[in-house]
Amino acid sequence: MNLATFFKSLSSCLRRKNLVQGNKPTVSYEGIYESWEDAVADSKGYEDMQIINKAAQSFEKILAGKHKCERDTFLYDEFQYSLPLLLGLNFMQKKVGEIKLLDFGGSFASSYFRNLDIVQEFDLSWTVIEQTSVVQKACRMTTGFDNLLFLEERELESLVTNQDYNIILFGSCLQFLENPKKLVSKLFHDALKTVVIEQTPVIQNGNTKLTVQQVGKPLYESSYPAWHFAEKELLSWFKDDFQLKYRFNGPHVINQCDSFYSQLEDYVFTRNE
Repeated sequence: MNLATFFKSLSSCLRRKNLVQGNKPTVSYEGIYESWEDAVADSKGYEDMQIINKAAQSFEKILAGKHKCERDTFLYDEFQYSLPLLLGLNFMQKKVGEIKLLDFGGSFASSYFRNLDIVQEFDLSWTVIEQTSVVQKACRMTTGFDNLLFLEERELESLVTNQDYNIILFGSCLQFLENPKKLVSKLFHDALKTVVIEQTPVIQNGNTKLTVQQVGKPLYESSYPAWHFAEKELLSWFKDDFQLKYRFNGPHVINQCDSFYSQLEDYVFTRNE
């Protein structure tokens, strides 16, 4: 992809930003919880088959050409470009021969299809790490996509050992992990050049807090534990090996919680040279 095409894509992404956020899901937060176990006890969890089945149904419609892409199972007729992802790919393309992207918690490769016409311009392989039920369904549905792979989390160790990726995408998923800092450090290796974090709830002033996120119609009805990270803490996970190249704060996307608020943030980190 040449620079003219890339910046045209970035301009399109910026124009569409409000469009994406105009279709807001019904989301609320409960608590401040003292432990992950307590939050889990008050949640349905991401293993809720209602979520997985609806996501699979949306994916089927995309593969059938009825829609371009989806976000949180909500279908779109136009691509929903990700500025952080496109920047991360642009930073990568002159550093490596082949871009090998690891999409942790990427559902049915939602980010891949939201940016499909652009990512196809890159020499790129895309690996999604997901829970078993998603992987089994996705593998059956994507046999025609040679550069798209779905793996279970138990296969991560082999990927890390073999350094089989050089860019990581955390697409609005870190907040739903029991120990996100431990996972991030586990995925670091010398061949990793870029880390992209999207749509992650961050607290500008205050400590990291744990809540339960409630999701309702028009998406699906479910709930799961959700962190709201103190920004200073989140950035500290990367400070030794990476530099912050891009940060976007969505001031119009505010999560109102019981006694605090957070905002959705995007970050792109590149390895120190």
